[in-house]
Order: sequence, then C-alpha cells, then structure tokens
Amino acid sequence: MAGLGRLCQPRYNELRTSIIFLNKRVDKYQQSTSRERNSPNIQPSLKWLQQVLDQLLSVQMSFRHIEFVVRDFQRVWLHVWAILDYMEIYKPRMDGHAPPGKGAADTIGTFTTSIRVAQDMFLAGLPCWLIRESNTFVDQKIFSIGEIFDPKEYVVLEPHKFKYPVIFNGTASDPMKYHAIETFARNFLCSRDPFAASCTPSSLAGTLQPSTSLCPELCNLLPRPPLRLLRPVQLRT
Repeated sequence: MAGLGRLCQPRYNELRTSIIFLNKRVDKYQQSTSRERNSPNIQPSLKWLQQVLDQLLSVQMSFRHIEFVVRDFQRVWLHVWAILDYMEIYKPRMDGHAPPGKGAADTIGTFTTSIRVAQDMFLAGLPCWLIRESNTFVDQKIFSIGEIFDPKEYVVLEPHKFKYPVIFNGTASDPMKYHAIETFARNFLCSRDPFAASCTPSSLAGTLQPSTSLCPELCNLLPRPPLRLLRPVQLRT
C-alpha cells in the first residue's frame, strides 16, 4: 500500500533511549518503596509504552498516524515522570517528611479555591493560584494587580479546518476529560471487525467498528490497551 511507512531510525532510537532512562528511574523508585502499600502502580503504563515503541518499529502507518502515536507516547511518558516527581519530591514536602521547597518548580501548577490546597502547593514548591471572590478580602495586602491576558493571543480557539469530532465537552478540570482521551486512544490503529462485518447489513458494512466493541467486559479488564485511534479530535472546555 502506498503512503505507509515507519518512524525514521534516529527518532526511534531517541524514544527507545528515553524508555531505558525512564525504566532506570522506575526501578530505583520501586526499590525504595517496596514496602509501601499506597505507592502507585505504574507498571501498566511502562508496558503500554513498550508496546507503542514496538508498533513504531514494526507496524507501517500513515504519517498522520505516526504523529499521533508519537504524541501519545510522549504524553504517557510525561505522565509517568510526573508521578515519580510527585511521589519522590513533592508529596514528602506536603507530608512534612522533607523540607519545604524553595521557589516554584517549572510545572503547569494548580488553580484552586481551597486554602488547604494552596498551603500544600506552597510547601511542595509548586505554582499555585488561589481563586477568591473580591468581596472576601478585608485587610489583606495586595502588592500588585496582575494583568489578565486575552486567551486568543496564546491559544488557538478557532475550530479545526478538518472538523474533527468532539469527544468531550465540559470543564477542563473534569476527570472525565482524561477518561475520554484514554478511551478514544484505545481505538487507534484498529481495523474493522471482519466477524461483525459478515453479519452486518450491506448499508452498514462500510462502518468502521473496533474489534473490542463485541466484548466490552474484556476491554475493562485490560490495564492499558495499545493505542487504537482513527483520527485526531478536538476537546471543548
């Protein structure tokens, strides 16, 4: 088939090196927390990253599909790295097991309406914006008034020219947003189910259906299936 290929070898080697680097840190963390019950289970994410790496090496894809796989690979890699940073650096500071952080870390940070959360973020050394109504201020000192930037100068707000389907519509902090991303990513690189097509009316035979649609119970048992997304999507918040 024309138009299919694989990720170039130098880029693949860079991703493979990043996995080796991440695995070493995970091993070191697991050895130090082998007796703790509340330590997060990040092994499924590591397995998922290895599976995606194998796909990039072995499976021929279109350039658009390769772009998406690499982007999602980076997303999960950064997710695992953030978990390790939180458990090793920031959570001990919040719990009083380590000295408070000096300055603010180079992270996205948190918007919160809870003073307790703001205090924890301060101890951890994480950026935090405490949102309060103006009528709640009495005698607090305000050192400066910050300028509110117009989002359209920094964020693309126009609809995509290809009109991709919207998979989530809600607030940016809704956990279901991340669930929608994970669920949609499962259907990447998924072909039509031949068994479903054989018993489907001719008017619906051309509809692309993931093979996992026949057994949702099995899908729920998988810790993190490999990516199977058909096309990019938009998120509306």
